[in-house]
Amino acid sequence: MRVPISSTVSFALPLMVAVLAATPSLACSARAAAGDTIAGPVLEVPAASVICVALGPKPSDWVRVRLDGGASGASIDRKVLMAAAFARRVECVLDADGRGQCRLEGADVVSLAQTPTVQQAALSWR
Repeated sequence: MRVPISSTVSFALPLMVAVLAATPSLACSARAAAGDTIAGPVLEVPAASVICVALGPKPSDWVRVRLDGGASGASIDRKVLMAAAFARRVECVLDADGRGQCRLEGADVVSLAQTPTVQQAALSWR
């Protein structure tokens, strides 16, 4: 018996949408204690001033870190963080509120994000 393509699509499409909708809730759900130092690649930048540091291959193994905005406390645009840190290894020390001070190749990520080179590169990120 042949199943019409329209029947397969009408069944598979809602299933795929449900799976994709559920996936973001798992990303960046791992926890780290205050004072812990975590290290790994930045594999997601979900919002301004927020990075996800991968401690393992699954999105549920990634730790959400809200970057401390430095002396100004300003928010760091998502595009700028993508240009500065995406797919690069960072080391972060976390506080009790989940905020972190992160370093990339010895440089503070917030300071790095403010450099002209990163600001220019951010123009090409979505």
